[in-house]
Amino acid sequence: MNSYLNPDLRAYFEMLPIEAKNYILQSGVSINTLEDLLKCVDEMLEEK
Repeated sequence: MNSYLNPDLRAYFEMLPIEAKNYILQSGVSINTLEDLLKCVDEMLEEK
């Protein structure tokens, strides 16, 4: 499962904790907007 991250959001992605980065990379999501990134982080937090 490959995730896609819009290159314009790389700086935001790099600021995330390693657990969040790993979750995103392993989830196979497509992140095109900052809103997509925030939703994915929210989902991760809800699962914990």
